[in-house]
Amino acid sequence: LEKYPAIPFYGASAEVDWSLVGSRECKAKCEEIIRRRRCLDSYSKGMLMQPFCIACDRDGFPCIPTVYDELTLQSSIKNPLKKGKNGNIEKLSLQSAIKNNESTKAEAEKRLHYISLQKYKNKRKFEQNNLKWEWTNDLKDIVGDDNKIALIHMDGNDLGKLFLGQISKLKGKSTPERLQTMAKLSACVDKCNQFAMNEAVNAVLEFESLRIGEDHKTHKVPLRPIVVGGDDVTILIRADLSALFTLKYVKAFEQKTKELNEGKALSLGVAIVVASSSYPFAKAFTLAESVLDSAKTCTATGYGSYENRPSSIDYLVVTNDVEYDIEDIRKHLYTATDGSLLTAKPFVINRDGKNE
Repeated sequence: LEKYPAIPFYGASAEVDWSLVGSRECKAKCEEIIRRRRCLDSYSKGMLMQPFCIACDRDGFPCIPTVYDELTLQSSIKNPLKKGKNGNIEKLSLQSAIKNNESTKAEAEKRLHYISLQKYKNKRKFEQNNLKWEWTNDLKDIVGDDNKIALIHMDGNDLGKLFLGQISKLKGKSTPERLQTMAKLSACVDKCNQFAMNEAVNAVLEFESLRIGEDHKTHKVPLRPIVVGGDDVTILIRADLSALFTLKYVKAFEQKTKELNEGKALSLGVAIVVASSSYPFAKAFTLAESVLDSAKTCTATGYGSYENRPSSIDYLVVTNDVEYDIEDIRKHLYTATDGSLLTAKPFVINRDGKNE
């Protein structure tokens, strides 16, 4: 309790007959009272049952104590406290303290930071559309005055079926031939991903260039790739640019896969979670996974083979703490008294550019 004073405890009392049987019956009564209390007390489903007083701003996990023993923390973590830009002490969770290592951050930046534009690969600063641009890790620079950030999480549909189809065609082939074919297929998917990312980022920068006009300042790129690999993409982007980026990415990905996959286009499931820039990333990502499941489920049946399956998109705008499950959220917030659902989401993205 001294370390974590906000952990909820439940207690109960009942009359007891001072005997072995009586004490057991009393214990059972108390356990039943506590069980009912836990079930009936209102709390947000998405919140932890054991809330901690201080949460790390970076990821939403509990901050580690300033005094700790060798059993709970790695000896390499000297101090979980770090001074922020404003001079205030920033309290870190165990996960953030580990990631705060400078060499770890440098390696992550090398792998992920500059992969979006092939022609400017491995460059922090570059010129595009007569403007100077610079990549940034600071969310404040990404969101600008809007203070709203969008987490876009995308995943390819039926990649497993595509690979299984290739495997069935390779029966009787030698192991090196099978491995080489599968490696080419993986490289093809990755190439399509890079092409789509390049097209989407170019579209965003072109839009921003028209909005800004010509000047001699260096502007921050309003997005940050988090994961880009295979058919998986996770990025942070200024909220008002999320729809533009998503539709350009989906169109380019389908176009390139059709070109490189014998005329058979692959599709994507897309989730967008819009929240305040101060909203913990760990919570937003958990929500995005649930929203992505919703998007992919709506096209999982009824389209036959994978090349006929369209891409789909679902999104959620977070204004306060909500459950982690999109079905529960919509059941509570978007259901009429007669049981009808008051939302048309998720949406299907047709390949002719129109949405259902």
